[in-house]
Amino acid sequence: MKVAVLQQIYKSARFVEKVYSAIMAQDYPDFKVYTQVSVDDGAVEKIKKFFPQVEIIDPGENLGMCKGHNQLFNSIEADVFVLVNPDAVLEKNYISEAVKVLQADSSVGAVAGKIFKYDFGNNMKLVVFDSTGIDVYKSGRVKDRGQFEQDLGQYDKKAYITGVSGCIPVYRKSAIMDVAHEGKEVFDENFFAYYDDTDLSLRLLWRGWKIAFAKDAVAYHARTASGSQSGMKKPIEFIKHHRSHAYNIRSLSFKNQILTIIKNFPRFSLNLILRQIAWLGYVLIFETDTLKIIPQTIKEIPVAYKRRKEIMRGRKISVEEFEKYLL
Repeated sequence: MKVAVLQQIYKSARFVEKVYSAIMAQDYPDFKVYTQVSVDDGAVEKIKKFFPQVEIIDPGENLGMCKGHNQLFNSIEADVFVLVNPDAVLEKNYISEAVKVLQADSSVGAVAGKIFKYDFGNNMKLVVFDSTGIDVYKSGRVKDRGQFEQDLGQYDKKAYITGVSGCIPVYRKSAIMDVAHEGKEVFDENFFAYYDDTDLSLRLLWRGWKIAFAKDAVAYHARTASGSQSGMKKPIEFIKHHRSHAYNIRSLSFKNQILTIIKNFPRFSLNLILRQIAWLGYVLIFETDTLKIIPQTIKEIPVAYKRRKEIMRGRKISVEEFEKYLL
């Protein structure tokens, strides 16, 4: 299978040497690396100097995660896409182990690896998980499976999962094009960034594709925005942590979570509705600046509802089968 490794440059000069050295050291025999420029802080110059085999694609503007990757998906010939965040470091067999899973089961449309946290400040691989995939709850909650936990083999036995995290997802091209809106829009471009990985994962499930966990595909990720380690068990810590995120992360996550639910959730249960009301109440009290995204959210809801109809018309599994993936 021909593999295309994709990355978007976004103020990532300090990561280039470590990240690209790991990409180039992959033991998979047939892959090419493409780098799209979003916001350059000298990273492109470093890549051209030290990794000249990388193909640089500069659209002349920051297209965002969704639109930018859609352009790459539609223009690059490959069987498999591996999306590597600018702050992600792969073990040498990451691609080969993920491809093994795709080759073994033609119904698998996406693969999640075993991803640990990475400390770039100290150049250190950490022993706690960043993600082993995405868990989605019937209440609308979404979280990275296993985040902050140590690896005790607790996730190794589960072959199929609900979603693949956007930090280092591996996609079968035929699968993501199968769920693309009008055959071209893989990631929903109204999202720009954040929750795009969850939305795509759920759409793949509705079309009958499986999402697999490859326990031997190991990588490390620094992550700009993660969940609170203690969650709502320590409300004050949760509030401080969440408010520390940049406005665009908080606002787009708020908007895109709502759009993801509208597009993909089979039932708007009381539990789901109450959680959304509670989340809105939290924003009203603690993060009032996030409210600025509400007019845009309202504007995009009708489009999301149209996409929902499209998803439901094209689904290949029943509501009951889909709900088995939700916690």
